[in-house]
Amino acid sequence: MMKRLLALIFILLIVLLISPFALILAAMQPDPLVSQRYVSTSRDAARTKEIIREIRSITESDSKQLIRVSEKDVNGILAFSTRAIPAVRGRAMMLSNGLGIRASADATRFPLGGWLNFQVIINRSDSGLQLSSMRLGSFDLPANLFVPIIGVVLDAVLGDGMGSVAVNGINSVSIEKPYATFGIALNESQRKALTSRVKEVARSATGLSNAGHVRSYYLALDGAVKAGELKTSGSALPFLAYALRRAHKRSKDASDRSEVKAALLALAIYCGHPKFQEIVGDVIPAGTSGRGTGCSKTTLGGRVDLRQHFTISAGLEAAGDSSIAFAIGEFKELLDSNRGGSGFSFDDLAADRSGIRFAETFMRASSDQRSRMIGKMAIEKAVFPRIDDLPSGLSEQQFKSRFRDVNSPAYQALLKEIDGRIDRLALFSSG
Repeated sequence: MMKRLLALIFILLIVLLISPFALILAAMQPDPLVSQRYVSTSRDAARTKEIIREIRSITESDSKQLIRVSEKDVNGILAFSTRAIPAVRGRAMMLSNGLGIRASADATRFPLGGWLNFQVIINRSDSGLQLSSMRLGSFDLPANLFVPIIGVVLDAVLGDGMGSVAVNGINSVSIEKPYATFGIALNESQRKALTSRVKEVARSATGLSNAGHVRSYYLALDGAVKAGELKTSGSALPFLAYALRRAHKRSKDASDRSEVKAALLALAIYCGHPKFQEIVGDVIPAGTSGRGTGCSKTTLGGRVDLRQHFTISAGLEAAGDSSIAFAIGEFKELLDSNRGGSGFSFDDLAADRSGIRFAETFMRASSDQRSRMIGKMAIEKAVFPRIDDLPSGLSEQQFKSRFRDVNSPAYQALLKEIDGRIDRLALFSSG
C-alpha cells in the first residue's frame, strides 16, 4: 500500500512539473496572432516618455492618480518594450468593453515549436483590475485567476507582499473610446516600500547589489585624476583603459567577470551620467553630486556626447543585455527627432553600438584576451569607428523620407554598415 502511495505521489509530482510545458507545447500554433510588429515613431517615443513620467509621479503623491492612455499610447509602449525582445511582438486594441492586448512569441526555431499566441481583455471596473477573457493559443484560461497569479509572481520577485500591493494599487479601469483610464491608489508607506523594493530588485539583477564594489572603481578613477595620472581634457580613452586595466589586475581568475562589470558600471557613472547610479545604488560620495567629474570634459570621436553614449551603453550592457541597451539608445534618437530635439543621429547609434560591443567583448574575454585588448587601447581608432559620413540630426520628416521606419531595409542596411565598421576595429580583431 505504501509503495503504491509513493508511486502515486511521484506520478503527481511529475505531472505537476511537466504539465506547464505540455500546455505550452499544445498551445503552439502555426501562425502568429500579431502578424506585424507595431512600428514606433518619434511621437510614440515622446508619448511613452510622458507616460513614464506620469507613472513616476505616483510615487510622489498621496492622492489617487489617474493614468489615461489611448490605443496608440499602449501600442507605442509595447513597441518600445518588445524592441528589446525581437522574438515577441504585441498589439493593443481599444474595445467597447475593455482594453484588448495580444502578443505572439516566435518559437519556430525550436523542435515542435511554432507561435505561442496570448490574448487578454482588461475589463472596465470600479473595483480593481479585472479580466473578462484570457486565451493561450486555442485554450481558454480562467481569467479570474490571472490577476491573483500576477500578484503571486510579483510577490516572489519583489518579496514581502509587494507584488500584491502593486496589483491591488490599480483600483479602477474606465473605458471611453479611444481612451482607457487606470485609477491608482497607494498610500505613502506603500509607495515608498514599492519604489524601494523595485530598485533593490533591479540592482540585484545587475549581479552587483553591493554598490561598494562599483564605488571602489569610481573612487579609483577620481583618485587617478587628482594624482595627475588621468587628464581632464582630450580623449576619454585613458579612463577606459585605466578602469579595465585595474579590473584585469584585480580579477581572481580567468573566469572572474565581476571586476570587469564593476569597472564598466563605474565608467557609466563617472564618464557617462551620474544618474546611472540609480541602476547600481549609491556610488557617488555624499556632497560631491552635481560637481562634475574629471571625465566631464573629455571626448570620444571628438565629442562629449559620444563619450556619454559609449560609456552609458557599455554600462547598460554590463548590467543587463545588449538588445535592451540598444533599444534605449534607439528610443532616445526617436525622441531627438521631434521638434526641438537634436535630430535622429546615426553617429550617436554608432557610439551606442560601439559601447555595447566594447562591454560585451570584455565581459566574455579570457584573461589573455583581456590583456591583449588593453594593450591595443592606445589610440581611439582601435576602439571607436569612423562616423563622419553617417546621417546626423535628421528631423522626423527627414528620417521618414529617407528611412521610413526602424524596421525598413534601408535602416537595417545602415546598422549593418555600422556594425561592420565596429567589427573591423583593432580592439575586436583576433590579431
